Amino acid sequence: MPMNAAESLLSTGDDRQIALECGEARMTYSELRDAVSRAAAAWRGLGLETGDRVLVFAPDSIDWVIAYLSAIWAGGIAVGLNSRLFEKDLSTVLADCGARFAYSDPTGTAMLRQLLAGKSGALRIVDRDEAHSLWDGASAIATEQRPEESPAFWIYTSGTTGVPKGVVHAQRAVIETGSFAQSVLGLDARARVYASSKLFFAYALGNALFAGLRLGATVVLDAEWPTAERVADIVERHQPSVMFSVPTLYLKMLQAGITRRLGGVRHFVSAGEVLPSNVRRLWKEATGIAPVSGYGASETIALLLYCNDDSKLLSTLQESSKRMV
Repeated sequence: MPMNAAESLLSTGDDRQIALECGEARMTYSELRDAVSRAAAAWRGLGLETGDRVLVFAPDSIDWVIAYLSAIWAGGIAVGLNSRLFEKDLSTVLADCGARFAYSDPTGTAMLRQLLAGKSGALRIVDRDEAHSLWDGASAIATEQRPEESPAFWIYTSGTTGVPKGVVHAQRAVIETGSFAQSVLGLDARARVYASSKLFFAYALGNALFAGLRLGATVVLDAEWPTAERVADIVERHQPSVMFSVPTLYLKMLQAGITRRLGGVRHFVSAGEVLPSNVRRLWKEATGIAPVSGYGASETIALLLYCNDDSKLLSTLQESSKRMV
């Protein structure tokens, strides 16, 4: 059945509901749908054809989301990249994915141009300033409907076991991304969702951005790299009701003594690595809320296993990991 993943993600939210927050910037669902459809027209105007890969190589922001979703809206394939990739890994990705277009911030643009200097057939780089000019001058277009099994986005693995590998996800992959948040955490459109991890990471992309949009909730973004103090600042400023983070950062927040600044968060979720039982216990003692420990992968986007029982936490995740390998 034909569909478009970007359209599916943006189909639920109420027009007046805030979809995205990043610093002082806010964007409603109505504004986001309009921005994505106009940016899609801009990609088409630059020559994007169905199936072309579009790199998004920049820190998290509302513009990141627009560039990413608009590529899918236009019939392309979005590829989010770690904005801190080393040149070697970035070169590997460029050679592997065969992207024709890229959206990037000034730092990313300089790095891409340096790597591509003197090479023929180089990808078309659209920096932040040009993107705004193109988007503002474009008219909204309808989505490119694609077979549900056709690719919508790629996620690159971290490369810890070798070179980064592109995991291809179909249009239909976004349909159930809100299931964990809804059925396990009980979230709905009133939720305010924040992930300390960045959007190039499947954990944040699927469980914060995609899930939040599917629920019609508000997704909180941050351009800065996460530290214990930075996470506390974001929570105090934006008051998320659910936070997705990783065990290492939960431990650092405990060590920094900033858990008292996280009031208002009703659900804490941990993934990305095994959550030690002592970290979970200390977190519960400090906040009154035990983190739900989840398991997912670049291949699944959303969390597919979870555990909220202290006595079973480590054994459940370790056994699950063995079965998934």
